[in-house]
Amino acid sequence: MKKKSLILLSAILCLAAVLSIGSVCAFADTDGGIGSALLTVTGSAAVHAEADRCSFSGSIHAIANDMNTAEQKCEELAKKIREAFAPYGSVQEDCSNASPVHRQNGYNAAKHFTFTTEQLDKLSEIRAALASAGLTCIDGPTFRCKNDEEYRAQALRQAIEDARAKAAALGSTGDIIGVEELSCYPGCWGCRECDAKHCVTYTATVRVAFAALPNNG
Repeated sequence: MKKKSLILLSAILCLAAVLSIGSVCAFADTDGGIGSALLTVTGSAAVHAEADRCSFSGSIHAIANDMNTAEQKCEELAKKIREAFAPYGSVQEDCSNASPVHRQNGYNAAKHFTFTTEQLDKLSEIRAALASAGLTCIDGPTFRCKNDEEYRAQALRQAIEDARAKAAALGSTGDIIGVEELSCYPGCWGCRECDAKHCVTYTATVRVAFAALPNNG
């Protein structure tokens, strides 16, 4: 029991010394089954990649005296929208609706779309073509990478290595006991590390449990 207490006290003192300078998020605990101290460390990493596709949303509206006519006019607009975007990528219709015009006679029919393209050098041209075809609202774009899973996995691996380095700084000489993914997601904010015009940053955070000292049985 005294040996176990001394191991735990040493781990806590080492942890407190490193945390006092704000470099690591970690805590120490004991596992009565193996009798050695455990160290849990949070690791993080960011992987920057050049975007090779993007998506944006948009909608169309048509007003008529009756609902059927409004929907027909909206469908005609939708056909023009699909034809205008066909050279650039794919269109998905997310939803459609028709309702009375507020405080006026008639009905308003609307359709909402998601557009996806890999022609990032033609975004201005695409927006102009859709506006000419009748698109009344555009939101986006949101940039992404086709190899999304590959970059996520790379960010998670680097986060684990970050946790391993922190554990070593805390005096851990044991193996990884368990890994928990806390978050891993892409973001489209700019980054100085990437020279690409459109950059996607994959940010990963993991919690890793290490044996703080070798298990001597």
